[in-house]
Amino acid sequence: MRTASLFSVSALLLLSACSSDPTAAPEETINPESPGTLDELVVNAIGCTDCQFRWFRDGIRVEEVGGPTVSPDLTTKGEVWSVLATATLADGSEGLPGEAETTIENSAPEFTVLEASPDEAYTEDLLVASVETSDADGDEVVLSYGWTVDGQAVGEDADSLDGLDFFDKGQEVLLTVTASDGETDIQETSEAIEVLNSPPTAPVVSLGGAEAACSSLYFDA
Repeated sequence: MRTASLFSVSALLLLSACSSDPTAAPEETINPESPGTLDELVVNAIGCTDCQFRWFRDGIRVEEVGGPTVSPDLTTKGEVWSVLATATLADGSEGLPGEAETTIENSAPEFTVLEASPDEAYTEDLLVASVETSDADGDEVVLSYGWTVDGQAVGEDADSLDGLDFFDKGQEVLLTVTASDGETDIQETSEAIEVLNSPPTAPVVSLGGAEAACSSLYFDA
């Protein structure tokens, strides 16, 4: 029984080796599956020995790229990239080329700055949003603002919130900003701001009207 098993395994290995065609085109995939302009393109060529790569952008050969990867610096949204992978055979000739293709998709905008100030806020303060974004595709980025106080939405879609109208001491204020490039939206929330107790103001002491006269003031020790 043991001999029969060993024979079966040997037969399978021999069959696999005999069925492998070194001249067959390699199976190719380009990763990531849905690349954006910030992604490096990487080709995976299965069954390709001593492989040669030829990359094409919108059908035109890209001569400066000859390896299995393409830098994101070379790609732009909407471009179609394809690659031919050809194995070098034992006799020095080239086998059949394998081919893969992908389209560069939109990259979402990114927040580079998002904060609300002042970070030490009092009930009479005006909170102001400071937001900066970047977009790898050069798309225009549109911002929208949402303010919450103790979890409840307040105010309007604006980059500021007036404490006289919307918050009191002890409450927590959050700013959420949505950035859209027309294709993809991203959202980010600032750090929470706790509204502090406003210090008391000094009372104003009046000693009478304009015609009042005072010759002396006395205070008990």
